[in-house]
Amino acid sequence: MADYTYLDLDVDLLPNSFTDDISVRKDLRAIRQSVTNLLLTRPGERFFSLYPAGAGLQDLFFELKNLSISNSVFIRENVKEIINRYEPRVVFNDMVIKNDDTIADGSGVDVQVTYDIVSFGSDVDSLETTTITDSITITIEGPSNG
Repeated sequence: MADYTYLDLDVDLLPNSFTDDISVRKDLRAIRQSVTNLLLTRPGERFFSLYPAGAGLQDLFFELKNLSISNSVFIRENVKEIINRYEPRVVFNDMVIKNDDTIADGSGVDVQVTYDIVSFGSDVDSLETTTITDSITITIEGPSNG
């Protein structure tokens, strides 16, 4: 059986076709899923959580679309704090926000978050670790006109 450093449940809760158990995400896919969830979860959305973990980027569409320097700094620092606090497997590097011109009416914003995975490999307690830089891009769409 293969060794995985990180193993998380798939948030879609789809059954594994071979075992009928809930599918899992492994390693990079598990971390990407976790970071994506932190970026899209609204603060306070998790009712039974003691922590208001979440950046709620989809609620910040207009701030992201018409980005001022002060909003940019605030949003970036908020995302950095949330990722570094609630996802111990990574360290925030950078965030880039740009308009997404591929959406028909131009009402989209791409948010790319880059982070370092702090340790990776079969022995997470080893003094020798491999740092991997990874990123995710999320497209936030504006409210529909219909």
